[in-house]
Formats: sequence, structure tokens, C-alpha cells
Amino acid sequence: MGKDLLFISWTSRDGIGEELGKSFQDFFRSVFGNVLDTFFSKKDMIGHTDGWQSTLTKDKLSKTKYGIFLLSQDAINSEWVNFELGAIVANNVKTIRDSENRRIFPIRFTNELDKSKSPFNIYQIVDFTRDNIWEIVNLIAFEYPQLGNLKEVFETQWTILEKQVSKIQKRANESHNNLDLCDTKVNEDLNTTAKIDIHFFEVHYQKAFDEIFKLLNIDHFSEWAYSCAVAGGDAPLNVATYDNLRNAVKYIKSRPKHSEYSQWDSLLQNLGLLINDFCNVYNIHAELLNGNLWRIKRFYKISPFNPNYDVDAEAYNQYIFLISDLLFEIARLCNLILFRIREMYPDYKIELGVLYIDDSYSSPDLVYKESEISDAPYSGIEQYLDARLSRETHYGSKLGIGKDGYELKK
Repeated sequence: MGKDLLFISWTSRDGIGEELGKSFQDFFRSVFGNVLDTFFSKKDMIGHTDGWQSTLTKDKLSKTKYGIFLLSQDAINSEWVNFELGAIVANNVKTIRDSENRRIFPIRFTNELDKSKSPFNIYQIVDFTRDNIWEIVNLIAFEYPQLGNLKEVFETQWTILEKQVSKIQKRANESHNNLDLCDTKVNEDLNTTAKIDIHFFEVHYQKAFDEIFKLLNIDHFSEWAYSCAVAGGDAPLNVATYDNLRNAVKYIKSRPKHSEYSQWDSLLQNLGLLINDFCNVYNIHAELLNGNLWRIKRFYKISPFNPNYDVDAEAYNQYIFLISDLLFEIARLCNLILFRIREMYPDYKIELGVLYIDDSYSSPDLVYKESEISDAPYSGIEQYLDARLSRETHYGSKLGIGKDGYELKK
């Protein structure tokens, strides 16, 4: 049987998180090396969603028994740190005492923390002191009576850890003071421009994405997309939802472009192209049912007899798969846009987290691999027909399938 997992959480935004994480990893490995596999993320998570989501979430956080959270105000505000907390709490890994207070250990490195709107507000956050770290060690050690008395090894490793943390904090304070002196004049010069840029983005782009996400009914995206992509064999789609998708395309097409914001223009137009392709593909075999629901006609069913039944039935399946794969791509692109906006506004639609369609815990997150990320990751329907097979999540299984589900003639 493998060792239990202990995860060290940190954020790079405070400038010292990774150094602290490495020091705490060394400490816990020295104290609990025989029974715990202590790990921490090697790089900041923003902009690295593929490696983070697939490796940490699936393979480690879902099995992690203990979480050590190194908290600054930046860490408290970090969506990624909060996600890591939620992932560990949700995995239901059991302890002897079976209490989250015996699994989650937040340690603060600043005097003032505003945790009023943070998931950490239900946990006791302790200062970095010898007695507090010793208590954490004892709480964990309760699970492993075979370790015996850890007093001697703790005292040795605590001395090392305390010196390392003191050096890290001293170096950070000196650096911060120097930056304050150097940046005062620069900040004065740039302050007005920065405000104008932020205001411009909020007016011209954030509001645009707000409207698009409203038309996509993003608050209930997983519900209507799951019904169409996964649950329904004939890909049902509410008429109002389909109309709103068409309206989203029209809205995106009407947006003015600004050369200095080409990244955001590209993301907008790429999303418009993707939604438009989804609607056009869906419309190929769609039929209206009872005036308020679209569904895909089972075109392989011809009365009284269809001599091409097998070919048509396979085309139907491949066509339904394509509709699902296009919805998966919409989720991926929306997630990329959400991640990009949250780099500037960490709380932007944070309650949505990561958009998903299949809510089974084992299903991969609908995010792009690092090699797939760009300002226009969707390449258009003609290329996507085959490119989708390289995505982490896809239903399509064959190359050379056309938009109507039939194999393309060679």
C-alpha cells in the first residue's frame, strides 16, 4: 500500500510562497517520511491549467489526506488555493478521528488576514510558531502510532525550518522596501494610464463577456449542455437556448475591434465562430418538436425499410458525437476566457469555478492542454472535425467524418 499524501499549498503572488512551500516540504518529509508522501506544486497555477488540472486534481488532490495551507492575504484571495482546499475537503479521505480539523491546517505568515469571504473562515488559522507547528505534527502523528516519539526529530527539523522561514521573510521584506522606493515615481506616472486601461476593458470587453455569458445561460450551462451532449440520445435543445446561441453570434459580430486589445478581440471572435459552427452543424438534422424543443431527427429510421440502415445509423451516431464535441469545445473556450479575466479580476464569476458538462467526479476538466492554448484555439469546423480527436475529452472516434456524420468521400 502506498503512503498517505500531504499537500503543501502556496501562492506565488506574495513573492515567497514557493520558497516557503519547499521549506515545509523538506520539514514534513523529514518528520513523516516513513508514512507520508509530501508534495507541493512546482509552479504557479495561473496559466498552467492543463498540468495542474490533470496531474494535481485527478492523481493527487483527489487522494490527499492532509493539507498544509501557507496563508498570506494573496493566498486567501487566490482562486487556485481555494480550489485546492475544496478538492481536498471533497475527496472524503478518512482519518481515525474523521474530522476536517484533523486534515486541514492553515498557517498564516502575516498579522492581518481578511477571511470573511473565504472558505478558510470556518477553519482555525494559526500563526507560524513552534508550539503551533508541534501541535500540527502531533495531530497528524496520532494516525501513525508506529512512529513513536517524534520530539527529538521535531526539535531538530524545527530549528532548520525556523531559520529558513526567517531568512525568506527577511529577504522578502528588504525586497519589498526597495521596490516601494523605486516604484513610487513610476506608479505616479502610470497610475492615470492604468486606470484608463482598466476602465476601457471593463466598458468594452468585460461587459461584452457578461452579455455573452448571459446569452449562453452560463449559470446553468452544465444543465442544458449535459442534456444535449450527454443525457439525450437525440441531443435535445430548448428553442430559447438555440435562439440565444444565435443571438450571441450576432452580438459578437457587432462588437468593435481595438488593435491594442487584439488578444481579447481574438477570443471574442473565436467564440463567435465556434458557437456559429455549433448552430450550423446542429441545424443539419434538427427537427422541431412541439414548438419549444429542437431535437436531432433519427434519419436512419425510414419506413418501411431502409436498405442503408447500418451506414445511416453509424452516421447518426457520429453526428451526435460531433454535436457533443462542439459543446465540449464551447466549455473549454469559455473556461479559457474565464481564466484570462480572473488573472485581472480574481473574483470574476468565481462561483462558477470551472465549467463542466459531465458531473461525474472522474471526468476530466474541460480545459485546453498547454500546447492547445492560444488567443484562438478553435480552428474552425473543417479542421476541428479531426482535431477534436486529440482533445482530452471527445466522443468522436473516426477521422474523415463530415459535418453531417457521414464519412467524407476520398
